[in-house]
Amino acid sequence: MRKIPVPGLLGSFIIFVTALFLLHTALDYNRTFAVARKSSARVLDQSSHTVHAELRRISYAVQQLFAVIDRGNQEAALDFITPVTVNRITVPFLKNDASLTSVNYGNASGDGYLVLQTATGFRNRLKLAGEAGKVTWIELDPQGRETARNTQSDDYDPRSRPWYREAAKGKGVRWGEPYIFRTTGDLGITASIALSPRPGKAGEVVGVDIKLKDFSRFLAKIAVHEQIGIDVFDGQGFIIASSRYADFEKRPAGHAATLPRVSDAGYGLQKSILDRFRTSGQDQFDLGYGGRRYFAKVAPFSLGDGKTVLTVMTLPRNAFMAEFLAAFYRNIALFVLSLSVLAAYFLGRYLMPMRRIASYAREFNLDTPMLPLPLKGASEVESLAVSVNAMVDTIRQKAAALRLSEEHYRTLVQSAGCIILRWDTTGAITFINEPGAEFFGYRPEELAGKHVIGTIVAEIDSSGKDLVGMIEGICADPQAYVSNRNENVTKDGRRVWINWSNVAVRDEQGMPIEILSVGIDVTFQVEAEREIKALNDRLEQRVRERTAAYEASNRELEAFCYSVSHDLRAPLRHIDGFSRILQEDYASALPDQARSVLERISQSAGRMAELIDDLLNLSRVARQEMSPVPVNLSAIAREVSAELHQRDSLRQVSLTIADGVEVKGDSLLLRLVLENLLGNAWKYTTHAAPARIAFGVEMTPEGPACFVSDNGVGFDMAYVGKLFQPFQRLHRTDEFEGTGIGLAIVHRIIARHGGRVWATGDIGKGATVFFMLPP
Repeated sequence: MRKIPVPGLLGSFIIFVTALFLLHTALDYNRTFAVARKSSARVLDQSSHTVHAELRRISYAVQQLFAVIDRGNQEAALDFITPVTVNRITVPFLKNDASLTSVNYGNASGDGYLVLQTATGFRNRLKLAGEAGKVTWIELDPQGRETARNTQSDDYDPRSRPWYREAAKGKGVRWGEPYIFRTTGDLGITASIALSPRPGKAGEVVGVDIKLKDFSRFLAKIAVHEQIGIDVFDGQGFIIASSRYADFEKRPAGHAATLPRVSDAGYGLQKSILDRFRTSGQDQFDLGYGGRRYFAKVAPFSLGDGKTVLTVMTLPRNAFMAEFLAAFYRNIALFVLSLSVLAAYFLGRYLMPMRRIASYAREFNLDTPMLPLPLKGASEVESLAVSVNAMVDTIRQKAAALRLSEEHYRTLVQSAGCIILRWDTTGAITFINEPGAEFFGYRPEELAGKHVIGTIVAEIDSSGKDLVGMIEGICADPQAYVSNRNENVTKDGRRVWINWSNVAVRDEQGMPIEILSVGIDVTFQVEAEREIKALNDRLEQRVRERTAAYEASNRELEAFCYSVSHDLRAPLRHIDGFSRILQEDYASALPDQARSVLERISQSAGRMAELIDDLLNLSRVARQEMSPVPVNLSAIAREVSAELHQRDSLRQVSLTIADGVEVKGDSLLLRLVLENLLGNAWKYTTHAAPARIAFGVEMTPEGPACFVSDNGVGFDMAYVGKLFQPFQRLHRTDEFEGTGIGLAIVHRIIARHGGRVWATGDIGKGATVFFMLPP
């Protein structure tokens, strides 16, 4: 492949010129910014010194006034109850300094005095402690002479005023919080001091009110730059003066909370500056706020008594950079003009070849043969033409591969032995392969665009199921119908069954736009299932008939058992009763052989009665209703063991019973099992010394099995097949009593529980009977 060349001489020159311009602009900007930073620092420092000088002047004037008043008070030359003497000292101070608006006096007795500067002169307010609810107002001319006097009702008490309470806290000048003056409505602050004590006067305090409106005007006047902003805040964030507001809005008299604070709207820049000052400790910095950059300075000033005010000065950075920005914009304009000239030359050389390339791209068609682009023009254009030709070759190759893949896919779909169907979320068929269309009796073009309902799916199947709702459910949520079987219909109306596998085809946002369904004809299978169901129904009917016959047979058996228990027992009782009468009443008249015959008749009658009882028990076991519940065999075995010991208390038998043996079954029938097994073990250990019987559980390959073992006479394993058959005895009657029914009953009970019973033994070494029940 041809190597793409680097940009030509013109492109390199443009890049070089642009780089030089950007470098020059960056250096010039840094130099101008450094000059602007130094200039702004000087301006801000100068402003802060001027503000602090004014604050020191106000503080000094207050201290001067307090010193004169305290000295006159100590010399007894000043009596605050006599307006003439007070005004002689205070009025000159108020006249010389417009920021000092009034002087207040109060003592511990409640006496109060006010010297107030007005537009026409001065006013005195005199309050004597002995005159409750009254104050005397005295009007003075500018020279301090009394011109009028009147008395008004008022509950004024200087001891309740903040300036009095503040001065009473300690020595020295005490500064209060800023507030709106009650009399003038101006923003101000009060400084107060406790006078030196003198005989006869206790708790004397003097306060002076300082008007801050003139201080704000002063800040606006001293701003050395038209865009500088100066704001003064107290320690709680209240604005006490600002160069931007010469006069605060008149507000109702009240607490300082009515004043603007740095946290209010409109003071976000000042709040950001104070927050940065408190966190960083720096007093001068450059910051951005509201899309603009500012130079800022914070200058704290201590008024004494722990009161500190913060002067915040801000200056927009572009105020010092306007000239540079104008020059910068001129350079930009010249650069753009120069670049335009170069661009015109560049377009003249590159535009036509690029247009040929664009036209070639628009006319490109995979089905129309086209000659490659001519390699003429600048080196960059030649490189682009080479790339376009290579790209066209790649597209043609990939298009050919895509056609081949599509042909393979189509061949696979059309030759598949199943139904392949695509339909959109409205139910309209968009594609069906030829085998699928042929299966339903259509041609593919007949089904294209048709709704599945009414073509290959009926509205209701042969069982009455709503297929319309099923189709709507698949369209709404294909994931819920990944596979389903439903009845379909062919063009000639034949009903067929198909197993469908459904997959949603989704768009770029993951929303389903089509459903791809692959179906397999299972009509033969469904018909076979229906035939099997019909056979099962007939089988169940036959089982019901057999069950009814079995129940009838059981009823006949019950009637037979009833007949046996009543009709056979009566003759046996007669035989046994008459033979005993002969033995008891005529024994002396009968020979020995006759008495022996009578004894045998009586024993045979008793044995016949036992056989009848065992047959009845065996019959009841087969008919008795079962109630499976959890059964503790260990507890039942202990109960049976206790009964055996009670019936034969003279025998010494070691009977071991395992704990916690629990199974599920009918408790009455399982008790009968243990009665027979433990009873047999007790019987066949009669001649064993010592006799040992055990009940427990043993693990077998099939699971846990319960067992009853003994060390009695045992049996020959050659006859183990007869052990659980009725009336089959492996020992003579004269050796051990019994009828041979007990193990048959055990076998039938375990079989009814679905379990298994078996036995092992050896002659003279004992026997073990195992039984296993399902869990």
